[in-house]
Amino acid sequence: MDIEKLKQALVATTVAEEQKQAEQYLQTQCLPVAGFAPTLLRIIVDPSSDATLAVIAVTYFKNTVMKHWKKDDELPEAEQQFVLSDEDKAFVRENIVDAICNTSTITVRNQLCYAVQTIARCDFPDQWPSLPAKVAGLLHTDNAAHMLGAFLVMYKLSKIYEYKRTNERKILLDMMQPLMPVLFERLNQLGPNDSDESIFLQKIIVKILYCLTQFSLNLEFIKEDQFDGWLNACRQVLLHPVPASVDTSDPDEAERHEHWKLKKWAAKVLERTFERYGAPGQVESGYAEFAQRFLLTHSIPCVEVFLQQLAARQTGAFVSNRVVHLALSFLTTGVSHSHVWKVIKPHFLSLSEHVIFPLLCHTEDDEAMWEDDVEEYIRFKYDIFEDLNNPCNSAASLLIASCKRKDMIQPVLTFIIQTLVGRTNEPVAVDGAMRMAGELAAQLTQSKKYKKDCEKLLDAHVIPRLTHESRFVRARAACTLKQFTCTQFNTPRILKSVVDGVVARMLTPDEELPVKVEAALCVQYMLDEQDEKACDFIKPHVAQIIPNVLKLISTTHVEELCGVVDEMMDKFMDEVVPAASLIAAELSDLFLTVIASEQADEMTPTLMSVISTLANILDVVDEHKEIMVAVEGSVLRIIKAVFLTANIDYYDDVLMLVQSLISTQVSVPLWDTFMDIYNAFMAGNNSVMIFADITSVLHLYITTDTEQFLARPERLNCVLEMCKLVIEDMNQGDDNQLAAMKVLEILVLECGRGIQEAIPLILTLTLNRMTKPFEGLSELQPMCCCVLVACVFMVETPSLAILGQCAMHATPPQKALDLIANQLVHLNNKFEGVHGRKMAILGWCLMLRQSAEQRPNAIGYDPRKVLEQCIGLFEGLQKAMKLQAEALDESDSEEESDGEDEDDEEEMGGGAGGGGKGK
Repeated sequence: MDIEKLKQALVATTVAEEQKQAEQYLQTQCLPVAGFAPTLLRIIVDPSSDATLAVIAVTYFKNTVMKHWKKDDELPEAEQQFVLSDEDKAFVRENIVDAICNTSTITVRNQLCYAVQTIARCDFPDQWPSLPAKVAGLLHTDNAAHMLGAFLVMYKLSKIYEYKRTNERKILLDMMQPLMPVLFERLNQLGPNDSDESIFLQKIIVKILYCLTQFSLNLEFIKEDQFDGWLNACRQVLLHPVPASVDTSDPDEAERHEHWKLKKWAAKVLERTFERYGAPGQVESGYAEFAQRFLLTHSIPCVEVFLQQLAARQTGAFVSNRVVHLALSFLTTGVSHSHVWKVIKPHFLSLSEHVIFPLLCHTEDDEAMWEDDVEEYIRFKYDIFEDLNNPCNSAASLLIASCKRKDMIQPVLTFIIQTLVGRTNEPVAVDGAMRMAGELAAQLTQSKKYKKDCEKLLDAHVIPRLTHESRFVRARAACTLKQFTCTQFNTPRILKSVVDGVVARMLTPDEELPVKVEAALCVQYMLDEQDEKACDFIKPHVAQIIPNVLKLISTTHVEELCGVVDEMMDKFMDEVVPAASLIAAELSDLFLTVIASEQADEMTPTLMSVISTLANILDVVDEHKEIMVAVEGSVLRIIKAVFLTANIDYYDDVLMLVQSLISTQVSVPLWDTFMDIYNAFMAGNNSVMIFADITSVLHLYITTDTEQFLARPERLNCVLEMCKLVIEDMNQGDDNQLAAMKVLEILVLECGRGIQEAIPLILTLTLNRMTKPFEGLSELQPMCCCVLVACVFMVETPSLAILGQCAMHATPPQKALDLIANQLVHLNNKFEGVHGRKMAILGWCLMLRQSAEQRPNAIGYDPRKVLEQCIGLFEGLQKAMKLQAEALDESDSEEESDGEDEDDEEEMGGGAGGGGKGK
């Protein structure tokens, strides 16, 4: 291999004019050649290679390892990619760890580490048994680069096994057990050294510890006394002062500094150990003894360390948000343990005022995001993943947990009210105080002492702030009211003020989007918690609220808002019907806008919710023909868009919409949709759109408007072609073949002589299927027999002629109806339900009325057996019909009972609007 030419080709991949040719050369002339991967590795570590070449080479090397190290067993043989030779793999395994140690370029080192992780995932330990010894040798040197290389390889190995089961982790633990004391020693040695290199090495060590312990703590792997040492070391990391040289003028930069990253990982170890293994009564039984030990030995020292970090934050010193979050989370876990609470309690009020309260306030960053991109601000606020490491949420959790302790909620409530009264001119403080109140809403509304005064709190301090001049205060007021929706409202005026206030915010055209979102969610919560009380106040605004909420969903992509529409659809059916056309149009616009956007993949739940809401609307207006016609156009826009773009994720959902639309009539555009369904099915060969899923839709197309179905011969041909594809392919499965047979039976019974020309094909398909094995569903074989009976019943003469031709070729030759009679005898006990038994009885009736010449041999040979089977079918039919009637009666009784319950509730509720709807 020409190394110089290889280097030139690597560099050329970064030049636009030469990129395509260079990549083709590398892929076709270099990659398949033995020694390519080793040559790349030599270029990477060659001191004469400039930094740019090394980065390009390592990127290509990493990609080569990831794509070509191992055969992909999931790909068919024809699509398999080239795999590196065993000799090249052996060379790479032997030298890649040294390459990591010998490079000083961070990018190169990181890419090599990813390659090591890929190789280890494939080859360790079977093909790479020398790796543990290699790492151990590097650990025992005093060379910082060698130590770093060993640490990084250990970390990548730990990441491979991080989420595996305990028994699968044994390979790693066996390797790591003798190395952990060495790691611990290195951590202690490096502790006093504040250089960037030392801090980075310490961080990798602590990250290794976290990977090894975050999901499973094996106390045989790390003995308790050894783990005590690790926990003490993590506390020392947190206590160790950050050098004055670390610039904290830019908080975002300071967060990313290695010193604070190290403290974050040390805090994660302590917090995770307490939460998962160290909290008695809250851990798995296997950790019970360790939990007692941790609580008595480590919990208080850890609390003191974290309180020290929070105290520093109080004084204005920089403490990273991640460390604050973990400190608050640790304290939250500790609050439920009296042993720990005794230490936290004296500090709690100070924490609530000087740490928790500021964290819950609207910040400059919040305001900047709102100003720059309000939609991004809303998505950020409702993104659950943003909550995971957010100190605001851990502050709220500590507040809630602590206020469950005796005599703690009153001083906090006093602070909240004092702030709302005394700092009226400070919008940020007002926002923080209302948020504190909202976080405590569940406790306040359920407390015997406070629940009767909650509505007064809202009336005096929250409702008036729905019209505050500061937009974030208005949003917070709506959010707080949402949190207090389970309040016991004894004063109708206050409840009306809440509803009118949030509805006004939502319907005000120039109101800010975050305020509207919170107001809309408050309406939903009000309907859910206050039910009839709130319904009376919301009912006049339903026609305005729903379109506004749909526009909000389209603009903000907040999935929680879909619940607002669903709740209103459920509560206000009568009000929805007149506005159904407008609502459907809004929903259709929303769906088409979102599905065409770049965020479409992330918005799948929202789109499915839109379709579900449309389906609910169709159910509501199905008895209003003129409204159904008006709504149909909007629904069809969605159906057309899904089929036009072949968006298979929504096929099942639009089939549900089609089913609703054609339940009573089939319009001309919906016959076009029939062809869309056929084309989608045939294009996917029943692998994308499953035949069993479209059976109900085909049934409705055939039965709802049989005349129009038969008016165009291609419609019948499409159904027959789909059924033929499924029935003739034994890989389709019994579910689909059963569905196809049902459709054939429906065709025959509904269309009769209207499809006489199709009877030969239907009989041929059925008879051919009956000659093949039946290994799955027990219903398939009886259904085939039902199709034969249906053909003879509806189109007797042609059917008997075809059956006669088939019977003549049997061995020995038979009469035409022997084919059916033999199946009826054989399958007598397999006909189930009302319909199946009726068809079997109909089959015997058809044969009994034939002339002696045409009557099947089974009747002449053993009429007693035939009679007994007929009696058995009649008895089974009688039982099935009785069960069916009982099930129907039970369903009717449940509906009546539900109606009576509603009447009882209305009579008991009294008041305005409690009267006669249910009656």
